[in-house]
Amino acid sequence: MPDLVFQTDMQTHEPPLSSWKWRYAVRYPVLAWQRRQRQLERMDHSRKTGVRKVIFHLLKYLHRRNSIRLGFSIPLHTFGPGLSIAHWGTIAVDSQARIGRNCRIHQGVTIGRSKDRSPVIGDNCFIGANASIIGGITLGNDVKIGAGAVVNRSFPDGAVLVGVPAENIAGGRTTRTGPEQAGAGRPQGSAGSGGRRAHVRPVR
Repeated sequence: MPDLVFQTDMQTHEPPLSSWKWRYAVRYPVLAWQRRQRQLERMDHSRKTGVRKVIFHLLKYLHRRNSIRLGFSIPLHTFGPGLSIAHWGTIAVDSQARIGRNCRIHQGVTIGRSKDRSPVIGDNCFIGANASIIGGITLGNDVKIGAGAVVNRSFPDGAVLVGVPAENIAGGRTTRTGPEQAGAGRPQGSAGSGGRRAHVRPVR
């Protein structure tokens, strides 16, 4: 069965790709990493017994070594389909964070936990280099986060965030939004306590 999630990743890759060819493993090492990540996500949701269980843990070990080589600390099931990683380099994502479809992310990004709560980010987000997104905040769809921004508040759909701490400059005016005002832009399929936490379901 084709991996529909990885096919979406290939379509949002720069340059877009229609199908996987083995030579891409050398030409596009980040995309090769994504291919293994999506394979492990599918296997993680399937029944693992006997030889299949051994293969899963072997692949997971090899994938972890490649993740360290590229600088990625990205747990399974944190990003929706259409993930586009601009460049290898340090990217650290908390295991409880949830990011929606079609995320474009650059090197040096931290998406981290604070007070045991992690960010939820909507669809079609852009995260610039060295940005930090911290704590139990919710960012809406179509949010753009500038390079070096530190985001520790919730913001609605379409926000353009820059600065430390981040401020919304969309529409030519600076705004700040509290968590109670930013719930409208959750990724589709949000679930969890109070509807905050998004659950990224695998596409089969």
